[in-house]
Amino acid sequence: MMKFEEIVFTKEQLLELKESIENNINKSREKMKNGTPHMKSVVEFSINMEQSELDQIEERLRKL
Repeated sequence: MMKFEEIVFTKEQLLELKESIENNINKSREKMKNGTPHMKSVVEFSINMEQSELDQIEERLRKL
């Protein structure tokens, strides 16, 4: 069995990461406006993945 250590971030690093992900989500939403249906579904999947990461970061920030 493999054991993974938790990666530790400073509050500032988490805030920077949060801002970066929010920017990525906003850029992705812009791309969706003129995209094909297939592209829109791919971008939507990407947004959902990034939103999940964002939720985890916000949870960690709340615990600080």
